[in-house]
Amino acid sequence: MLRALAIANVVAQAGIAERIHGVIAPFLGHDATQQTLRFGFFTVAACQLVSNVPFVLLAAHWVPKLADPHLGWLSLALFSTLAGNLTPVASVANLIVLELAGDKGEIPFLRFLWLGALCTFIPLALGLGWLLCERMIR
Repeated sequence: MLRALAIANVVAQAGIAERIHGVIAPFLGHDATQQTLRFGFFTVAACQLVSNVPFVLLAAHWVPKLADPHLGWLSLALFSTLAGNLTPVASVANLIVLELAGDKGEIPFLRFLWLGALCTFIPLALGLGWLLCERMIR
């Protein structure tokens, strides 16, 4: 965790986080709802590449620039947490469990992906709906 935090700080200080934001910002849109959806699904995809903790440390630099930062923080928490369920590499905890389980817990990647998709996208749809409804009434 400390190593990921240190790397995130170096990335931010080097201006890499800003450059990445400059690339993705035009695709996020300007409306808070649009940004929540697009940034959320970008979060799910990015967490599959770099795992959820490092991605959150990077994305934390971008959330204050969203149209509704409050909604941005809530959706980043929602999407990054649930993104960790999708594949074994999306969360270090998944890798630890699979490693500790050894042969007794061997799960083929496609089976993990199928179950991970159910555990990711169904709660995401419900959670996203809740967040957007809450936003409309506040």
